[in-house]
Amino acid sequence: MRWGKYKPTARQVIVLVAVGVIWKVGALVILLLAST
Repeated sequence: MRWGKYKPTARQVIVLVAVGVIWKVGALVILLLAST
């Protein structure tokens, strides 16, 4: 499966999604804390 290198694994997808969600939540928390 040579194309396996170019196809992200399930774990990589989960990590990317988790990082994105955490980053968005962190940004929202910072904005809320800064606004109050």
